[in-house]
Amino acid sequence: MIPFKKLTILLSIACSVLAAPEGAREKDWWEIGNFYQVYPRSFMDSDGDGVGDLKGISEKVGYLKEIGMDGVWLSPIFDSPMADFGYDISNFTKVFPQFGDLPETFEMVTEWRATLEEFKQKNGGPTRVLMVEAYAPLTKVIQIYGQNGQLNGAQIPFNFEFLNNLGAVSNARDFKDVIDYYLSTIPEGATPNWVQGNHDQHRSASRLGPQKADAVNMLLQVLPGAAVTYYGEELAMEDVFVPWSRTVDPQACTTDPNIFHAKSRDPARTPMIWTTQKNAGFSNSNYTWLPTGPDYRKNNVEVQRSQRGSHLNIFKKLTQLRKQDILMYGTYDSYLANDDVLVIKREIENNRTLIAVLNLGFTEQVVNLNLNDRDWKVPERMEVATASVNAGMFERQPVVTSEVYVAAGVGVVLDYQVGRQIPEPRGDDPGLYD
Repeated sequence: MIPFKKLTILLSIACSVLAAPEGAREKDWWEIGNFYQVYPRSFMDSDGDGVGDLKGISEKVGYLKEIGMDGVWLSPIFDSPMADFGYDISNFTKVFPQFGDLPETFEMVTEWRATLEEFKQKNGGPTRVLMVEAYAPLTKVIQIYGQNGQLNGAQIPFNFEFLNNLGAVSNARDFKDVIDYYLSTIPEGATPNWVQGNHDQHRSASRLGPQKADAVNMLLQVLPGAAVTYYGEELAMEDVFVPWSRTVDPQACTTDPNIFHAKSRDPARTPMIWTTQKNAGFSNSNYTWLPTGPDYRKNNVEVQRSQRGSHLNIFKKLTQLRKQDILMYGTYDSYLANDDVLVIKREIENNRTLIAVLNLGFTEQVVNLNLNDRDWKVPERMEVATASVNAGMFERQPVVTSEVYVAAGVGVVLDYQVGRQIPEPRGDDPGLYD
């Protein structure tokens, strides 16, 4: 028996097999799927009691489709004494009253089913996916894929190696070490998965540094396998300060006002920031279960939708790329340009190449992609597919690959398609490349 500190099993139902290029094995939807963790108490409040609920989640299905999600990891909604906000389930057949009731659960399921049926009509037959959340060493987690060399266990045992091993002082070498170790450890034929945040950890932008938010999202989207996004990471949401007087996390409440912040998970669980309206559009209540971040009027879904180079629109571009052959079927390789810069290549030979240049360090860098230890054949010029908010680059801007400038924390994804003529760079005005 595997000794887990914590084990949560989730079922996701979705549809389709993704058509493969000639000679490649067809992949099922989940093998390159984008999954989104919803923390129900904080996502959307439909009844004005200050706590998110199932109906609120149903109201936002369209948003999840908009940002390119394929499935949802829903934190527990069942009846519970709430000693750990729902993870201590007392009745698997009853919904916790504050989230709704069984009819509302059925309503939510109906809403999701309609979305899945629409997907099925376009793409084909159903696949049921087993996902497992286990806090254990990687050597134990990989056993959940199956036993005795068989992949007969969970398709997606969550990979928390980024959460467990990377922090504010981590550089590109640290990231690559974690990636390489994980890929070399999982069973042959298993599908990798990548998780950068969840409800038990500080938010990614706070844990790794806000300047790296887009680069880390790029990393998850260009790596092979499935990707898991914690709600708000597409916006680069950061932890929100929650004072002792508003603290509700049980593991913090058992401490005292002097040390509670070291134990509290509340800062990463605050309400989703939707609009400039009261409580960021999360609730019309005068009191929400946790406070909303103070800058929500400047930073929310509504505002970022309208900004061409926002975190949200960069994320949407990445998820669009992920649904294309290059990231579904392209070969994967990577190298370190130096301790700060990780370079990843996805390629379909004689067709298309994507190269992500990710400065995960703390100083600006100029990278010559032609100087690498992987014997890559790199085009003289490539186009920007997307770049970090503060990259100073724009979509479709030509870049000379012998001199790619990336500021500290910045990432850029470069694109080259065989037969496409890429002009010489003409300046940094985005209008030049529309």
